[in-house]
Amino acid sequence: MKNIIKYPLILIMLCLVMACSGHKRQASDKPIIAVTILPTAGIIKTLAGERVEVLTLLPDGATPETYEPSMQDMSQLTRAQAWFYVGDLGFEQSWLSRIKELNPDLQLVRLDSGLMPLHNQEHMHNDGSVHASDPHYWMSIVGIETMSRNIHRGLKALLPNEDFTAGSNEISQKIDSLRKIAKARPFASKSFVIYHPSLAYFAEENQLKQLVIEQNGKEPTINHLGSLVLQAQQDHASTMFFQKEFGANSKSTDYIRKEVNLHIMQINPFNPDWFTELSAIIQALQQG
Repeated sequence: MKNIIKYPLILIMLCLVMACSGHKRQASDKPIIAVTILPTAGIIKTLAGERVEVLTLLPDGATPETYEPSMQDMSQLTRAQAWFYVGDLGFEQSWLSRIKELNPDLQLVRLDSGLMPLHNQEHMHNDGSVHASDPHYWMSIVGIETMSRNIHRGLKALLPNEDFTAGSNEISQKIDSLRKIAKARPFASKSFVIYHPSLAYFAEENQLKQLVIEQNGKEPTINHLGSLVLQAQQDHASTMFFQKEFGANSKSTDYIRKEVNLHIMQINPFNPDWFTELSAIIQALQQG
C-alpha cells in the first residue's frame, strides 16, 4: 500500500519542483548525461572528457537490486538530455516509465544492446525474479566492449559534430590489453566461488564455472553449502570473490574458504576503473 501511494506523490512533488524552478534553468552548451553506474561514467569521461556533464545515480556502496532513486536523483534526471542505462539492473526497469513521464524528451540509451545472451545461466535477484542474463555484463571483456560501443554511439547522437576517436582508441587498447593478460597464463582452476553472481559473462567467455554461495539473494541453506563445498573441492577451485555489499561479513564465506582452502578477494563491480578491476580478477584466477 505504501508503494502505491509513494510513486504518485513523488511524481506530483517533482512536477511542482519543475514548475517552480523551470524558469531558472539556464541554457548550456554542455549536454547533461545521466548514468546508472560509475563504470559508465568512467567510459564517458574517457570518450568525451569535459564536453559533457555526467550525473551518476547509484551512490557508491548502494546495491542496485534494492536501491530506490531519491527525490534529488529524480530531479536531476529532469535536467538530463539522455540517460545511458545498463539494461536490466535493479531499479532501472521499474523506474524507466516514471522517469520518461517526468522528462518526455529524455533520450534513453540502453548499453547492453547487441550483447549476446548467456547460455544456460541465470541470475536471481533479491526480489525473487530470475533473469537469463547477468545484469553485471560489464564485468567481462565482451560486456565492457559492448557497453563502450553503445556509449560511443549515444555520444555521437548527442554531439554529431564531435570526434571521439582518441578516447575510443584508448578504450580499445585497454580491451586488447585485457585479452592479452587473459591469454598470457592459464587459469589455475576451471571453477571459482563467488558470493553474489556478478561474473556470469566473465565465466562464460573464459569457459569457467561460477559457483554461487547465496540463494535467492539470501544466505544459503546447509544443504546448498555442503553441495557447493563438494563441487569446489572436485573442481579444485582456488579463488573466492565477495563484494563489500555481498558476503563481506558472511559466516558462509568464512566456512567455505576454510573447507576448500580458497584464496579470497574482494571485488567491486562498480569501480569506475574497470580496467584495473578486470585485470585483478583475471590475475587472481591465474595465480590461484
